[in-house]
Amino acid sequence: MHPQRARLHNELHAQPSIYFAEPAHIHHYAFLDGDGIATDILERIAEAVGRTPDSEAAQEILNFGDQTLKWERHTEFFTLTLLVPKSARGEPWPSPPPLLAEISAAHSRKLINASLVLVEAEADWGGDPSAYGFRDPAGSSVGDGDATVWSDFRLTADGVNRLMLVNRGLNAFRLGRTTRRLLEIETYRMMASLALPVAKKMSLELRDHELELGKLSERNTEDAEASSRPLLAAISELSARLERSGARSRQRFSATEAYARIVFNRIEELREERLDDRPRLGTFILRRFRPTYMESSPFASMRHDRR
Repeated sequence: MHPQRARLHNELHAQPSIYFAEPAHIHHYAFLDGDGIATDILERIAEAVGRTPDSEAAQEILNFGDQTLKWERHTEFFTLTLLVPKSARGEPWPSPPPLLAEISAAHSRKLINASLVLVEAEADWGGDPSAYGFRDPAGSSVGDGDATVWSDFRLTADGVNRLMLVNRGLNAFRLGRTTRRLLEIETYRMMASLALPVAKKMSLELRDHELELGKLSERNTEDAEASSRPLLAAISELSARLERSGARSRQRFSATEAYARIVFNRIEELREERLDDRPRLGTFILRRFRPTYMESSPFASMRHDRR
C-alpha cells in the first residue's frame, strides 16, 4: 500500500466545521503566520485547555467547559474559531473570552481578520437588525430560506466585524457549514487584499522603469555612433531589476488569485435571495471587493482585458 494512502484518503475529512445549535457566539481570528506565531498560540491553547494540541495536525477541534475551539493551519495564516453558547439575556456583542483576548493582544500586529457571528433563533429576535446596532445593513436569505444573515461591515473600535445569522430551519450540520462559509469569506477576502499595497508599489516601480527606458532610448538615438556597451549594460541592469521585482510579487499575486476564487465560491454556496429592498451580502461584498481584486491582481486584469 502506498505510504501516503491513509493521509491522502483522510483529506475527505479535513477542515470540518463546528456543529452546534443556536443561540451562540462565534469568535473567529486569523493571524498571518510566521516568527513562531502558530507555535506560541498552540502553547497558550495547551495551557488553557489542559491538553497539548497535536502540533503535526493541520487542524483540531477541542472542547473545554461549554466552549468549543477549533484551530487550523493554512499556508500563510493561522485561524482560531471559538464557539460560546449565548445565554438567554447575554450581551449580543460580547468581548472575546480571555484566551482569545490574550492571544490577539500578544499578536495584534499579525491579526488580519477578527469577526464575531451572533447566531440567533428566529423566535428570539425582533425582526429589526438595527436593534442589534447595525446601520444600513446588507442582508440575505440563505440556505434556501432557512436562515437570514445581516451585517453592516463596519469595524468596532477593536477592529471586529460583526455578522448576525438568524436561524429559521438549519440543523446543526448546516448551521456549522453556513457560519464557516461566512467566516471564510471575510478571512479570504482580507488575505486576497494583501496584494493591493504590493500592486501599488509595483506600479510606481514600473513607472520609474518606463521613464528610465525612455531615457535610454533617447540616449541611443543621440549617441548612435558611440560604443553600445554602456547602453547594453544599462539595459541589462534595468532588465535584472524588472525580473527581481516580478519575482517578489509573483507569489503574492498567485495567492491573491487563489484566495479570491474561494471568496467567489463561498458567496455562491450561500445561495442568497433578496430580503425586501436590502442589498444582498454577496452583492455588497463583490461590488467593493472586485475592484480591489482587479487592481491588485494582474492575472485578473489580463482576463478582464481579454473580455
